[in-house]
Amino acid sequence: MIEKGGKVRRVQYDGQFQKLMERLVRETPNGSIFAGVNQQTTYSQIKKIAEKSGFNGRGLHGMRKNFAVKKHAEYFRRIQELSQSKNWRLLVKEFPVSEQKAKRICSIPKERAIDVLARLRLTHDLGHNRVEVTYRYVPRGEN
Repeated sequence: MIEKGGKVRRVQYDGQFQKLMERLVRETPNGSIFAGVNQQTTYSQIKKIAEKSGFNGRGLHGMRKNFAVKKHAEYFRRIQELSQSKNWRLLVKEFPVSEQKAKRICSIPKERAIDVLARLRLTHDLGHNRVEVTYRYVPRGEN
């Protein structure tokens, strides 16, 4: 995805929206879903096609929030699982964490550290580089 200002981002989305995304591409004249289109037009286009596809009441941010909540919970559970089994090597491989921090998380798993690590991975899924952004989608305490 190319954002305003020309920044290119790789953005993931929930697989349940695959057909919707394919339809957005098909119904866009030049194949670039959002290129050269103002924000209001983009939101209107997504809402219209989402409704046609059976996703009523969900706009772009609703879809991103759904995705973020689901992925955060998935990552949180996975980190808990790896820390309980003391598998710091796999933790390093699957999540953006140093060997030293992974060992610490595995020796004394703290909910806050697990949450932050899950958010570190999530922020990249959302096309951002800051953990703070994830709190807009997944408020504190939603694990």
